[in-house]
Amino acid sequence: MVAAHDSNKQWPVRPAKLLQILIVALVACSYKNSGSSNYLEFGPETSISDIEDQIRSGADPNKLPPNGHPPLLLAVASKQLDLVGVLITAGAKVDVMDSYGRTPLMLAAFSGQPGIAEVLLANGAAVNATYGNFTALGYAISKSNSGLNTEDNYLKTEQILISRGAVFMAMKSKEGPARFWGFGSHFEQSFLRYAPSVLVAEAISQGASPVAEVSTAKHDPAGFPLYWASTFDRTQETRVLLAHGANPNQTSLGGKSALAAGAVNDSLGSAKLLLAAGAKVDLADSYGRTPLVWTAELETSIWSFSFWPMGRIQTRKTKWASAYCGKFCIRLTHMARKIGRKLYRY
Repeated sequence: MVAAHDSNKQWPVRPAKLLQILIVALVACSYKNSGSSNYLEFGPETSISDIEDQIRSGADPNKLPPNGHPPLLLAVASKQLDLVGVLITAGAKVDVMDSYGRTPLMLAAFSGQPGIAEVLLANGAAVNATYGNFTALGYAISKSNSGLNTEDNYLKTEQILISRGAVFMAMKSKEGPARFWGFGSHFEQSFLRYAPSVLVAEAISQGASPVAEVSTAKHDPAGFPLYWASTFDRTQETRVLLAHGANPNQTSLGGKSALAAGAVNDSLGSAKLLLAAGAKVDLADSYGRTPLVWTAELETSIWSFSFWPMGRIQTRKTKWASAYCGKFCIRLTHMARKIGRKLYRY
């Protein structure tokens, strides 16, 4: 038996209401895909006038475009100072972050843009915001090197950041408050590795100690300033530290001197300065190794048949042999390495 059709049965949604919902959805979709997308369309060839026209048309400088890159960060990356000013005037957030957590100020510091850094700071950018424990100053210094001069953009950027209270790292430390060179009166290892000599001198004038134990990112004692300057062969920084009272015969907890650190790392420039300042070539560490022995052990298999006689001369502790080996053994290390590489090929 076939059931009779119920003409009074109600639809879940009336056809008229369903049509209204579809029309609203279509309008919303067309608005989303139209020119009124409300985000700035910013490409490599987009001019400032185009950006200004979009802003006047209602584009939001803080709304992320489909590529996910904030317009202000793109302006900083393209080094467009005028565009940075236009976006900030239009209300762009100066501390907006990309997907990695980097701010416009960090990017300006990393790429050495003092003008943009100054504009961002003048508009309230956080000078000590961090990404990976380092601030904008930390990233500026990591890109600089000992050959910088007072006209260099990186150095200008670093000095602007320091004048605004920038620190090198923004981590809590038992050693005291953070400073732009590290913590308390202690240099931070990365600072000594990357900072130009001008900043090292400025750090000392502001209270950084040229002899206090150096800190690492984990705040562990790790040598002393002259030790690391010699390790990285930072010749100008070694000169600055010596000029400010660093002891050329200071040793680490294991008795290792700055000259020994330079011998291990082939730091010829720093070694010359240390020797001229009175560094002792026969200063042994807690294991009895002098700078010469450290240099020999750098390539043990090579030195065992090539230059080991010098090592035996050193153990006799004759004053002449110590002075001779201390000055010239480091130079021979470079040659020994080249010889060793060739020998190992056959």
